[in-house]
Amino acid sequence: MEIRHPRKGDVLPVMLNLDGNYDPDWIWIYGNSILVCAPAHDAIHLIVLKKWGEMPPMWCHRLFQHVLKEVKARGFRRYIAWVSAEEEAESKLLEIAKFHGATFENFNGELIAGVL
Repeated sequence: MEIRHPRKGDVLPVMLNLDGNYDPDWIWIYGNSILVCAPAHDAIHLIVLKKWGEMPPMWCHRLFQHVLKEVKARGFRRYIAWVSAEEEAESKLLEIAKFHGATFENFNGELIAGVL
């Protein structure tokens, strides 16, 4: 399996609710998983990490490392994400980030997402 960006005309998984207006440079697809990010100053914001169906045991690690290498080459220096240990994919990301010495801040609150 290869890690790739979506191509023009690709239909992204319905759970993302993207209507075709997205920047493929900030989306990575790996088998039955997808990571959607966005630039934020010198950091990248990991917005959505989803897996559906079967994936190899190290899928999240491989995807995360690939994305970090690619965005580091673009000049970004940090990453940020809000994650929930209750979500399977996000729980894996949390473990990987802890292993690599990420900084953690407890967050109790709400995530706002509005329509323009």
